[in-house]
Amino acid sequence: GSWSSLVVSDEARIFANSLMEPSCGSNHDFEAVLWLDDSAAVQSTVILPLRSGGTAFGLLIMGSGDPQRFTSAMATDFLVHIGETASAALENLLA
Repeated sequence: GSWSSLVVSDEARIFANSLMEPSCGSNHDFEAVLWLDDSAAVQSTVILPLRSGGTAFGLLIMGSGDPQRFTSAMATDFLVHIGETASAALENLLA
């Protein structure tokens, strides 16, 4: 994998701004999942909003080939913490 910053569609921006908590579950061909290097092999995902001042400035996406690795029934407390920590670290890069 690699770290990247991409130009994204308006739909992806709307999705990012509407995401108030981690989205966990099967890969439903979200645009953001297609950003992963091997998106065809991804069976389950976690999508975390990256926020600054309440507005999303990005998404953190994790994927697994195991369809049961990330599910909508899983606890998300730790994932919320990861999203908040990543947001705090990365918001300094916003120009």
